Amino acid sequence: MSKTVLAYFCRHGQTTLNKLNCFRGTMNPDLNEEGRADAKRLAENFGAKDLSALFYSNKNRSEETAGIIAQRKPRIRCFGTESLWPLNVGDFSGQPKDDKNQAKMDWYVDNPSVSIPGGESLNDFKSRIRPCIM
Repeated sequence: MSKTVLAYFCRHGQTTLNKLNCFRGTMNPDLNEEGRADAKRLAENFGAKDLSALFYSNKNRSEETAGIIAQRKPRIRCFGTESLWPLNVGDFSGQPKDDKNQAKMDWYVDNPSVSIPGGESLNDFKSRIRPCIM
C-alpha cells in the first residue's frame, strides 16, 4: 500500500525590510502588521487541510508566521530549524535591492560556487536546504 505525502511550501509574512525592498539574509526582523495579516490569511487557507507537522526556519518572521498557523491547528507538531534559514547574503544584508546591488547579486547567482562576501555561495545554500526538504 502506498501513501501520498503532500508538502506545502509558503513564505513568511511581510517585514519592514520586505516592504523597503531590502536584502534580508540572516537579519532577523519581526513581522510587521501587514505580515501578521498575511500570516492570518495563510492560516485561514490551511483551515480545512489536515496538517501533521510544520517546519520553519527559526527566524523571528518565520517562527511568528508558523505560530499563527499553529494557533488554528492545536495538534500540529512544529519544528524550527536553522537548516531552513534563507540564503546568507552577507554584506548585502539590509542593503536596498536597487539595480546596482541586484546586478552584483545576480553575478553570484550566475557563479553559484563563489561565496557572497560575508555570506555563503548558492551551492552551499542548496546543500544546506535540500536535505532538510527531502
